[in-house]
Amino acid sequence: MRADGNFAVTAAGWSNFTLVGGEVGVMLNGSWLSSTTGALVLAGPVGAFQGQDGLGAYTGYAAEWLAPLLISGPVLITLWRQYLTSPALAFEQYFPQGVPSGGSYAGKDNVSSTFPTWAAPAAPSTVGVVRCLLCC
Repeated sequence: MRADGNFAVTAAGWSNFTLVGGEVGVMLNGSWLSSTTGALVLAGPVGAFQGQDGLGAYTGYAAEWLAPLLISGPVLITLWRQYLTSPALAFEQYFPQGVPSGGSYAGKDNVSSTFPTWAAPAAPSTVGVVRCLLCC
């Protein structure tokens, strides 16, 4: 977990395999707000916490994101959990104020956001394919 609210995932036993988190973004009032452009910024340090759920014990991280030019207070909260007893990660996102005009309260299937995303690594000299299936 990095101080900028992003993360890196490595796979034990797989040399040179790392997925690095990419842009965090959300559509708000018809504008695309992105951590890459600075329109979406961290509210403060990323918080760490401990917990347990049906998958086991975990260390969790939470980041609050602000859109200071458009709205006061956090517009997006991202959470991720690293399980301590199994090789699993979980990612969540919350919209504490709802998402006006880019998704709506009534149109829950119209919310546009990006979290998690994966930054593309530099292309190796030999091309390979990694397939990733994320279940929600």
